[in-house]
Amino acid sequence: MPKLTREEARLLVTIRRLLVLYRGYMPTPSPAPSEAILQRILKEIMKMSETFDTEMTQLRNDVAAQNTVISSATAAFEGLAARLAAAEMAAKTAGATDAQVASLAAVRQSLESNTAALAAAVPANTSAATIAPPPAQT
Repeated sequence: MPKLTREEARLLVTIRRLLVLYRGYMPTPSPAPSEAILQRILKEIMKMSETFDTEMTQLRNDVAAQNTVISSATAAFEGLAARLAAAEMAAKTAGATDAQVASLAAVRQSLESNTAALAAAVPANTSAATIAPPPAQT
């Protein structure tokens, strides 16, 4: 039989204790589980733990990628709004009236409003607590 790690040995002890408790609540006594069954249970638990770690890592990566995309989009929209504001000022400096630049100003204001809503949505829908990375396995 392969040598168990410290964590596997602790899990095995816990499983044995659970089985003892389970047998205590059963109406009829059952035979003691074999070491092979306990080893299979332990392997399944370890496999589920690895799957969970993999899925959690993927989720963290996906959230980080989305935050990057949202931040980039917000920065691009803010830059576009600044250019529109500069175009308004240039048009006014060149002699355009407020009525002539009103549609450009309306587009800029709408863009600024939407950009602010996008920028506010990220922190508003993000938990204040950060997800800690999983502990290093030894």
